[in-house]
Amino acid sequence: MLVQNADLFSERPQNLGYTKVTKGLGIISTNGVKWKEQRRFALSTLRDFGMGRVQMFDRITNECQKCLNNFTEQNGRAFDPDQVIGVSVCNVICNVVFGKGYAHDDPEFLNYLQMMHSDATKVGNTAFMHFFPILQFFVHRALMKTDDAIRRGFIATQVQEHQQPFDEHNLRDFVDVFLKQMAERESEEKATFHYENLLQIVGEFFFAGTETTTTTLRWAILFLALHPEQQTVVQEEIDRVVGRDRKPTANDRKSLPLTEVTILEVQRLGDVVPLSVPHAVAEETVINGYRIPTNAFVIPNLSSVLNSKELWGDPEVFRSARFLDNETKLLKVDAHIPFSLGK
Repeated sequence: MLVQNADLFSERPQNLGYTKVTKGLGIISTNGVKWKEQRRFALSTLRDFGMGRVQMFDRITNECQKCLNNFTEQNGRAFDPDQVIGVSVCNVICNVVFGKGYAHDDPEFLNYLQMMHSDATKVGNTAFMHFFPILQFFVHRALMKTDDAIRRGFIATQVQEHQQPFDEHNLRDFVDVFLKQMAERESEEKATFHYENLLQIVGEFFFAGTETTTTTLRWAILFLALHPEQQTVVQEEIDRVVGRDRKPTANDRKSLPLTEVTILEVQRLGDVVPLSVPHAVAEETVINGYRIPTNAFVIPNLSSVLNSKELWGDPEVFRSARFLDNETKLLKVDAHIPFSLGK
């Protein structure tokens, strides 16, 4: 439904608590021209700065090395890897958005990560407001306070550093390109390129990218600890293909099917986004005989698919081989939807 009728279900509900918190800004909860313009700009600019390309892979491997070095420094002691992983993941985004990364012990950066995690937890805990909208008036103030503190604090500081001075002939990162668009479109009456929107969009990059990736990596550590035989399979494949004298590259992916299916199974069983971003119907339609009125909420229940016995047979079992049609060939499974569907 969300794929075959993507345009029809591409709207976002405008009366949710989170929408009120964002004040109609950003990409996640906006519609129409604002959504299309900013989504197109974001995808294009992120690609220009390496998203999905070799230079992005280099940034990721560098952060992975820092993360592994931190693990090694623990000398076998028990420790919580959450913060180390979170900093590394967030630094990858920082390099694209701000043009730089931060030290793993930077107090301002660590405080920002903590606030962002708190904000994500609050958003997750208010999912019930989708079904009882009247309750949003009692809880959205707390969300607004945290969200505003994030935008006005760490993010605003980084943006202000880019503005002083700003050189439109030396565009270093996403923020610089956005600031250039702000200057060029300043005279537009309904311009979507303005300071408040920049703060919101950057915040959404971190909110959407850091929490999901960090949580997935934590699940990976847990599942591999619980299944050492799978850990051995992955390690042997990486040693055979990559070796220990160089870092992996994007070109190695096609030669690491057992590693890839392990990641796919971590995403499936980890189920880090049980309910996806709420959608709204642009105009009344009928699906399988059911009338769906204009502006109706549509909340994709990804968990029901990822944990379906009918689709997976043994969904509660960690079994990466379900993504192979023989020992080494990947099997495309349409039911593997760990993050979202549609637009």
